Amino acid sequence: HREMPKLGFSLFGNPSSGKTHWSAMSFRQIRRNNYPFNITLNPIDSADFDGIVDDILDDKKNPGPTPPNRFVDPLVYEFTDDDGFGTTDGLLSLFDFPGELIYGDPFHDEQLKRGLQADGYLFFLDIVPGAWKCRGCKIANSSHRTRCRNCESPKDEHDGSAASVGNSEKPIGSSSLNEERATAQFVKQITDEILPKLRRKSLRTPVAICVSKIDFLMNPEFHEPGDNIERFFGQLDRIGIGTSLESIADRSRACEELTQTIWPGWGIKKQMGELFGNRVQFFPMTPVSLQAKGELDLSQVSTSPYAIIEPLLWLLHMTGHPVFSK
Repeated sequence: HREMPKLGFSLFGNPSSGKTHWSAMSFRQIRRNNYPFNITLNPIDSADFDGIVDDILDDKKNPGPTPPNRFVDPLVYEFTDDDGFGTTDGLLSLFDFPGELIYGDPFHDEQLKRGLQADGYLFFLDIVPGAWKCRGCKIANSSHRTRCRNCESPKDEHDGSAASVGNSEKPIGSSSLNEERATAQFVKQITDEILPKLRRKSLRTPVAICVSKIDFLMNPEFHEPGDNIERFFGQLDRIGIGTSLESIADRSRACEELTQTIWPGWGIKKQMGELFGNRVQFFPMTPVSLQAKGELDLSQVSTSPYAIIEPLLWLLHMTGHPVFSK
């Protein structure tokens, strides 16, 4: 493997945005050779992800958090493409960075500098509004979690109720704008603080913006139903389940239109485009099922992931491996 060309893609996103769940279910799909494209992918030393997949499918458990205070070993694939110019072998590493990186501290600053040296990025956005921070282990959690994803501490001990006043952490946020603000500030931090340290003025690295829980859009507990959401799912139905550069672009346009409903007032495409040289696509997806409709109890859901492999294939394409060429 030492002589093989190497690619690295970094996974960024808020806590509970779905990075690890996506990694596990896309790993499962790749392992089953469920991707009819001009490339072969084989995972290397994947015992940890075998266990995560078993937890999701057999035990109906959501994945645990990415450890916030240490570097995590990447998920590595050996890949072979076979385009018109001949066969190319290489190694692809996926680096899952903790969601706490979004909120910033000196250790995470060093992680971010390393992550930005990747060949491509997957940026996960959580459509579930709000978040709360565990008083015990300081881990950030999305608002729909009733217990800390790390230490299982109950949420109601931290929400400012009478029983916890004076002891609880201040909630990170309670509106759907919270993740938007944190992510927008994170992108600004990259521009203003990190790039100068890397002696760069901008990035020319492709970024896949992964809107990773679109089934939650159909749950009125998290989003008000409306014409824009219905039109979005109508567009996905018309585009179909096929995977090509054309269908990826069509889904991206449909998702970009929806961003003003999910995150009103945030010009995410413009902000990301200015930083990454307009090499940006939206990827609406769910590692669970479109029929799940935001169901939190995985035992009540028949797993049927939607459009989870596309961002990985697109990034490979954008880094010189034309997997859609045949």
